[in-house]
Amino acid sequence: MKKVLFVILLFTGFIITKNAYSQDEAAVSDTIKDWNIGGLISFNFSQSSFNNWVAGGDNSVGLSLFYKPFANYNKGKISWENSLDIRYGKNKIGKDPWRKSDDLLELNTKLGIAASKHWNYAALLNFRTQFDDGYASIEQTELVSKFMAPGYLSVALGMDYKPNDKLSLFLSPLTSRTTFVLDDLLSARGDYGVTPGESSFSQLGPSAIFSYKDEVMKNVIIDSKMNAMYEYASDPKFVFLWDFILGLKVNKYLTTTLTTGLIYDENILFDVSDGAGNVVSQEKRIQFKEVLAIGVTFSY
Repeated sequence: MKKVLFVILLFTGFIITKNAYSQDEAAVSDTIKDWNIGGLISFNFSQSSFNNWVAGGDNSVGLSLFYKPFANYNKGKISWENSLDIRYGKNKIGKDPWRKSDDLLELNTKLGIAASKHWNYAALLNFRTQFDDGYASIEQTELVSKFMAPGYLSVALGMDYKPNDKLSLFLSPLTSRTTFVLDDLLSARGDYGVTPGESSFSQLGPSAIFSYKDEVMKNVIIDSKMNAMYEYASDPKFVFLWDFILGLKVNKYLTTTLTTGLIYDENILFDVSDGAGNVVSQEKRIQFKEVLAIGVTFSY
């Protein structure tokens, strides 16, 4: 949790300083005008309580934070897009211990040079991991994830199609994706596709990233991103990620947010057990999560 607060405070300090400088020096500095800086931060809370409720139920409480700032530069033929996506949530049901309900740290930066009206030559870097430890069950005895276990770093060269500010299609014939598992226990088990005992492995292949963000109707905002990669190898692996955010604004500050995530990564195998609980094989599966939150949202 300390890492979460540190990153948020660091980036917030940068934004405040940048905006203050922009306001003070706007009249004498053309460089500042080339930057578009903004974002949103949302605090969400959920709670349920039961007392002599014959139908049954467990008291619960949930807290979550959503922070998504951006800093984009555009001048002449040069464009540079930067964004940070931070999500962290925990909930507690009955007497069970607190467990995380959402956990993401993702950094994106994309540098473009105009090739034509809607096409850019582009280089992209993506870093993705989580902050906190994750466990397989409520007992929290079997660790399944932690910071940089897994962690993903992708670097790509290609062409970026941008007909407007809402849509982007990035196509790359050459993408390098490195998976890190920087934990001895998870590495020894060979989790997330690493060779048992190794801390990382790399893939090389073509990729495509589709991004779309728009207020599709009044007070209804969609933010969607799909990422696919196919490996150049004798035994190629396919990776697909889809993040989708639907925001419904109640008023200036109150917002209902539906966040979904879908992952299909052929490097990740799930155990298949027989009736006696013995692992008999492994298989590929689609991973899916959904988070519905109501809270206070600030944008700048």
